[in-house]
Amino acid sequence: MLTKDDLKQIENITVRVTRKVVRDEISLETEDLKTSLASQIISSRMRVQSDIHSLSGRVKNVEIAANNLQKDMTIVKKGVKKLQKDVDGVIEMADKGLLSVQKRVVIIEKNLKIPSPDFV
Repeated sequence: MLTKDDLKQIENITVRVTRKVVRDEISLETEDLKTSLASQIISSRMRVQSDIHSLSGRVKNVEIAANNLQKDMTIVKKGVKKLQKDVDGVIEMADKGLLSVQKRVVIIEKNLKIPSPDFV
């Protein structure tokens, strides 16, 4: 028959062995998890770097397009300024012509003694 001391020794041995087995199992599982997480992190990092590279290429394309638009806008602005000058010249010429015609009409009306309208 086993004594209390024998039972206690068996219990201590069982606890030690159980702890060792559990510790070893946990160690193995954590190593597997560490390896798995490390590979996932590396894979994610590679994907992020690839996405960043792709986006930087797109940004360069947008910058090139913006520069081209800026050049086109400069050309358009020059054209608009030229058109504005041309329109101003035409308006000035038409105003001078209208004034000349109005003066001639007034002279003709005076010579022919035709009353001129009040709204002019």
